[in-house]
Amino acid sequence: NAANLEDDPLALGTSLFELYLALQRFAILGTAVCPTEADNFHITQFHSWFHRGVAHWLDIAVYKAMHRIERAVELDELIPIDSTVKYSSSAVDTLHIYYQIKTFWQQLSWPDVEGSYTFVAKIMDDICRCSVHYADIMALKV
Repeated sequence: NAANLEDDPLALGTSLFELYLALQRFAILGTAVCPTEADNFHITQFHSWFHRGVAHWLDIAVYKAMHRIERAVELDELIPIDSTVKYSSSAVDTLHIYYQIKTFWQQLSWPDVEGSYTFVAKIMDDICRCSVHYADIMALKV
C-alpha cells in the first residue's frame, strides 16, 4: 500500500492529514488526562512537524475544489432551485465546496496564530480563484 501512496500525492496528503488529526487527538487527550504535566509533553508541539505539509494540503484542497466545481457546472441544468431563488444547483454545490474548505481549516485547528496568517491568506486566495473559475465556466455555459 506504500507504493500506492508514492504514486498518488493526493492519497499521501490525505494520509498525512489523518496522521495529523490522530496526533492532535492524542495531544488533547494527554493534556486532559495529565493537566499538571502538560508543559512536559513534547507532543503538544506536533503541529510544527506538519508546517510544510499544510501548504500541500491546501494545494490538494483547491485542486479538488476546482474539479468539483467543474463537475457541478457540468451537471447543472440551469433550473432555479425553487421559485423564490434565482440560482441553480451548481451555486449551491460551490457553496458546499467552500464549506468543506472551512471545515478543513477548523479541523486543522492550527495552534500557532501568527504562523497561521499565511495559511489563511492562501485559503482566501484559493476561494477567490475558485469563485473566478466558477464564474468563468458558468459564463461559458450560459
